[in-house]
Amino acid sequence: MDKKHNRGVMLVISVLIHSLLALLPWQEKSRPLAVSSTPTSPISIVDASQLPTLSAPEPQPAPSSPPALDAPIPETNDSSELVSEVVPEADWIADDSIPETRDTPEPAPETAPNNEPTPVTSDDEAKFAADLEHLVGYLKDQDRGFGFDLFQILDNFGETGQVNQFFYGENQPKLDVSSPYHFPEQTPEQVLQTVVIPELTSDTGFDPQPLENVSVGLVYQLLQGEMLRYLIIVRLREGEGSVLMLSESLAGLEL
Repeated sequence: MDKKHNRGVMLVISVLIHSLLALLPWQEKSRPLAVSSTPTSPISIVDASQLPTLSAPEPQPAPSSPPALDAPIPETNDSSELVSEVVPEADWIADDSIPETRDTPEPAPETAPNNEPTPVTSDDEAKFAADLEHLVGYLKDQDRGFGFDLFQILDNFGETGQVNQFFYGENQPKLDVSSPYHFPEQTPEQVLQTVVIPELTSDTGFDPQPLENVSVGLVYQLLQGEMLRYLIIVRLREGEGSVLMLSESLAGLEL
């Protein structure tokens, strides 16, 4: 019984000792280096300055890309028939498909002409009366007759039937004539150029305007604004000269 007990104790102690031994670090022995069988030559020391310098490799040019091939040019047809067919179609497209967008300016409204007469002021009337009085006084000074009235001048010195152009009968004149002026030695054209025109253009404000296609003689409108008088120069019988008269109107006169 004691032997079994001792063996058990010894077994436990042995297990404890082996456990302790397993926990302790063990130093591993270094293995000897393998000796090379190849003999080694002695190492020589070389100066680095005597070593050859290596140049950097030159950069190689990049391969150029192949030239681009030109696109094929479409063949053109020089046929006149093709041109004649294409051009009208282009005109039709330009005329019909593209609307005109340009703004056209609106025409300015037409203004109606002002036909209303300019009102005559008292100053205008005074100026007209003064110029007319001056012209009448000048013509009296130029008169070369014998103091006859218009009926007597036409009856004695006029053409046959000429008195009837200005009178319905004796002392019934067709015109409102203030007084006639007889120029026995001058034609109507001479009276106009040498007697009338110089005076009208220099000393009066009248604007003489001729009336065309008048059979009785030379007829002029003496205008001054809206006011006027009629100057009439009639040719008498051959060698008897001309007669000049002033009238307010031509009413009743056969032109």
